[in-house]
Amino acid sequence: MKPLPAEDLDAAVDLAEGCFRELRGARMFLTGCTGFFGAWLLETFRRADDRLSLMLDLTVLSRDPAAFVDRHPHLHPTDRPDGGFSHTIHGATTNARETFAGEDPLRKFDTVALGTRRVLEFCESRGIGDMLFVGSGAVYGRRTGAEPICETDAVAPDPLDPGTTLGQAKRAAEHFCAVAGARGRLRIKIARCFSFVGPQLPLDIHYAIGNFLADALAGRPITVTGTGLPVRSYLYMSDLVAWLVTILVRGRSSTAYNVGSEDGRALREIAALVAALSRCPLSLPAAAAPAPSTSAGDRYVPSTGLARAELGLRETVPLEEGLRKSLRYHAAEGHRR
Repeated sequence: MKPLPAEDLDAAVDLAEGCFRELRGARMFLTGCTGFFGAWLLETFRRADDRLSLMLDLTVLSRDPAAFVDRHPHLHPTDRPDGGFSHTIHGATTNARETFAGEDPLRKFDTVALGTRRVLEFCESRGIGDMLFVGSGAVYGRRTGAEPICETDAVAPDPLDPGTTLGQAKRAAEHFCAVAGARGRLRIKIARCFSFVGPQLPLDIHYAIGNFLADALAGRPITVTGTGLPVRSYLYMSDLVAWLVTILVRGRSSTAYNVGSEDGRALREIAALVAALSRCPLSLPAAAAPAPSTSAGDRYVPSTGLARAELGLRETVPLEEGLRKSLRYHAAEGHRR
């Protein structure tokens, strides 16, 4: 896989430079580094270490070491973590392709919820003080209102809908984090992550924006299924990494922060933007077509007021620029679907 753009890694380091410097000499335990988020986190930490001489020590836990080595051939995972650690970032979840292929819901639940409980037990046993749990906006369930989703909204996914397993599991995982944090031995911060775009995003599974990019790269019409009316927002990955590192270092313990873009747009609008950027035709459905069923609901856009007010976080890469960067990266990689 083509390396992540150096300019994007540098941008993430620049945005959170103060927080990276506070991690000087840290021994970090990370999970979930084989996937989209993890690759960006790991490579940005390496970039920060090189630029700022942080003397970081990173230990990665992977349930698929072969896949990890394939994605990061320059790194060498150990058989099991040993020694002491100062920080943990727990980002492990089920593989996106397994979800796309119809993974068993109970297996997904156990991987996310019980996996988090085991990581918490590991952190407590090793005396690791600071932990970031990479959660999901799926904890809020289906939303159809016009307002962005706030951390204090009393909403939840429908427990009778098997399609909400990720949200149910992330909620349970957050509860385990809250219980562990209440014992006073861990300072746990939670990032409720929404939707994202950038280099290395999978283009051939269930991500609408990835499908639009794949159409553009193949020179096909940018095709919208359903009504195209559900509203989504996409934060660029260099911003995401800067936000996660800032929440880890400066976030309040036992607090959840929404992470994402507030620039909500209908999917048909996003498709039209990709079509314009790639000079491909746009294929829209008939207005009367039924809306697709989705656990994210008709509107999946966060309010990030808490992160902005408490941590000074902001979105620096507009959607148009993020799409251009993603198209340029994947075109250079020679992607075709």
